[in-house]
Amino acid sequence: RTGKPSFLRQFIIQLERCFLVAYRNRLTKVVDSGLIMFAAFIVSFGSTLSVATDNDPVVSFDTFYSINPTRTIKILPEFFKYSLNAFRALSEYGMKMGVILSVLIGLTATKILTSKRVEFFREAKSGYNINAYFLAVNVISTIEQGLQIMMAALVGLWLKNTTTSVWNYLVNYLMLSWHCVSWALFLPLLVPNQNVVLVVGLFMSLFGLLFSGVLSPVQYEELYNN
Repeated sequence: RTGKPSFLRQFIIQLERCFLVAYRNRLTKVVDSGLIMFAAFIVSFGSTLSVATDNDPVVSFDTFYSINPTRTIKILPEFFKYSLNAFRALSEYGMKMGVILSVLIGLTATKILTSKRVEFFREAKSGYNINAYFLAVNVISTIEQGLQIMMAALVGLWLKNTTTSVWNYLVNYLMLSWHCVSWALFLPLLVPNQNVVLVVGLFMSLFGLLFSGVLSPVQYEELYNN
């Protein structure tokens, strides 16, 4: 029988090969997972949480009945100061976990392509469907990094607990892993092999800081002024 196998058959073969390579490199996978869990432990253990602070605002009686909204806006921070520390601590903790884990997960996922770039181009040169190879790599990477981020999430859940349901908490971390893996598999195709670590690390950390929610684009003064 001559001819190339179907796309599904190529995908299954590539998937079996990726699982075999991952099994042979199981010690490296365990070390990577341990480092990610250790980073989650340090961030969770080192971040203290203040629920509230004792604050008794001193506001004049005239201010409460003033029709001038400017006077009211100026005293708003005093009413919410007791809970601002808790909000700030939660935001900083989420930012630290998100940025650090996204960088580590992203750099770990890039190894699949950077360490086997010759194999990638060989598959592309052979005339077989390169999408089958890339899809198999995507599946195995998503599974690996998904398990790693789940272990890190459980460490954070153990030390910090969560203000939402456990399922929402775990799904949030799983979605973070999927986003990181997607970009980590895309960026190595655009930049030279020697610059992948720098580009992926910068990309993950920069956009992690911008979209973490800690840096508020609009302050409450602007909302009340409008």
